[in-house]
Amino acid sequence: MLLSNTALLLLSVMQPALGQATAGCGSEELMFKQLTPEQVTLAYNVKSTGCDAGVRTWVGVWDAYAPLPLISNFKAWQYLEGNKGEVNFSKTELGSGVWKAGFFCDDGWRTLFALSGNFELTPNGSGNS
Repeated sequence: MLLSNTALLLLSVMQPALGQATAGCGSEELMFKQLTPEQVTLAYNVKSTGCDAGVRTWVGVWDAYAPLPLISNFKAWQYLEGNKGEVNFSKTELGSGVWKAGFFCDDGWRTLFALSGNFELTPNGSGNS
């Protein structure tokens, strides 16, 4: 039962959903700045990452339906510049599909501090879930 309670707590804490105007999760805000047929721009505002001082942060995008998404290889990733800004991913990098973005400390352990909802890139344009 402890595992179920822990999983429920983690799911309820990490639910900022892309595609909404602003989704807050404690001190994190993630949102779509722009979604076009060619590019996805994710805006982020993170008050505190929980990363150790001097540790860089990064965002990775992976298949939303991957069996072990947090430990599988990312389709694309980028370092973040500060606690507030934007990252851009092209449709060429990602391809069509349903994706999810995770925000991590570059500490060797993939310490997650924010998780997006699913977003979709379709063959003939874009959409979001």
